[in-house]
Amino acid sequence: MLLRAGVISSKDFQYIVDKRTKSMRRTEDILLDENFVTREDLVLFIRLKNSELLYKLMGWKEGDFEFEPSEISVNSAYDTPQPTDSVLMDTFRVVDEWPSINNVITSLNMRFELNTQAADFEKIAKENEFTEAERRIYTLLIEDHTYDVQRLIDISRLGEFETCKALYNLVRTGIILTKKPKNPIPFNALKGGPLSKKRVIVPSVVILNVFLGIIALLLVLLLLSSAFSRVRVFMDEGPNMALRVSIYKHLISDISKERIKNSADVFRYSYGTYPQKSDQLVKAGMLDLRDLSYPFKMRYSYKIVNDEILLENPLY
Repeated sequence: MLLRAGVISSKDFQYIVDKRTKSMRRTEDILLDENFVTREDLVLFIRLKNSELLYKLMGWKEGDFEFEPSEISVNSAYDTPQPTDSVLMDTFRVVDEWPSINNVITSLNMRFELNTQAADFEKIAKENEFTEAERRIYTLLIEDHTYDVQRLIDISRLGEFETCKALYNLVRTGIILTKKPKNPIPFNALKGGPLSKKRVIVPSVVILNVFLGIIALLLVLLLLSSAFSRVRVFMDEGPNMALRVSIYKHLISDISKERIKNSADVFRYSYGTYPQKSDQLVKAGMLDLRDLSYPFKMRYSYKIVNDEILLENPLY
């Protein structure tokens, strides 16, 4: 990847391979110690390598996999382990978006030309909320319009999927035009091809949300069952009315807080992070406003601490 990106030369590449074989040193150490790359570039390319490996795995049509919790050896100076839920969400995103992208960006040797009739780039970029990826690809095409998809993947440092997604957005908004090759070279991963008109695509995130919603419902039912059992025990013991009301409120409070936490988990899987304020769950249609404070007049205290949700009963 470093060679294809032009970071090191063919001569450097062969030297590093020979040095690694003779000295049995890690490739990363040779690259850094002999100033072939900066530490920032090394970290970037290691992360890119990891994401590209996962991307290729997504092209497998069948197979078995499992996640096994265990201690792993990682060189923290260069790499950081990725959370399993983050990896899964990236997988869902790629699988969802790739068919539409591959319907436009159909081959690795496809080329492009700037659309002279397109509106101002900055205006289109603002309207379509372009990221740094679209800007980087656009700049590279201005530098050399002969770059094909594979060359853009190599030098953009974005990876195959993100490069193709950026190209797709530039084509979709009319900034660039495609030039299909006579002998197209297909992609190795996620061979999507043109979309069938009869095909119905259900986004994986929707399926995940439905699945999590069912789990949340089952948890609520389980809590209700437990709550009613506790209520019956207290009623059999003959508590006075004030005590009963207090018990009911705390039982309902437990259920409400569990519901808020479950909704926040669904929000995180949908948007990548927990909501910073509980109001965001209402805006996303996951809860009603009264769910944030029932059965009390005041709201629950909602905080995110160390990537965990802390809910506390209000003072009343």
